[in-house]
Amino acid sequence: MKKLHSVLFAAATVAAMGATPAFATPANGGIIAPDTPSTGTVMTATMSSSFTAAGAFDDMFLLFTPPPDATDVHFAITAGTGVTFTSFNIAYFGGGGDPIWTTGTVTPTGIDIDIPGGLISGAYQVDVQGAALAGSSYSGTVTLETAVAAVPEPSSYGLLAAGLAVVGLLARRRATHTA
Repeated sequence: MKKLHSVLFAAATVAAMGATPAFATPANGGIIAPDTPSTGTVMTATMSSSFTAAGAFDDMFLLFTPPPDATDVHFAITAGTGVTFTSFNIAYFGGGGDPIWTTGTVTPTGIDIDIPGGLISGAYQVDVQGAALAGSSYSGTVTLETAVAAVPEPSSYGLLAAGLAVVGLLARRRATHTA
């Protein structure tokens, strides 16, 4: 619980400063903060963990998805020598812990997960479980793709102008008939 408070404090501090949080790698999880692309619609972030002692692990990461909503989300995590994955879960942070539906695979050597329909902007709790030997580690990437805003075709502007002209003519005609 103390670790969760530390992570939340760090996230709140960064949010209060108005900066994009950098990825932190504490011994048992961290913060996943995708970069904000200067151009394009793809954001990426890294996640990793290393272990000083052998045993089971349950790493908790906080994933922050900035606006606009991500339409395609992909996790690709690779186990280093001595790491075995057993499960992967993602849930809206503070939303009751109900897991978000994912597709993909969790194998002992890797996690390859997609989230159909993407994620809305917000904070998510990502849990990675498994077993590790002392001195081992894993790492991976999170890719978020956002939708490109639709740009109207020139003919749409033409239809809009024609529609406004018709409405204007009808309003003028009505005004001259009532006068």
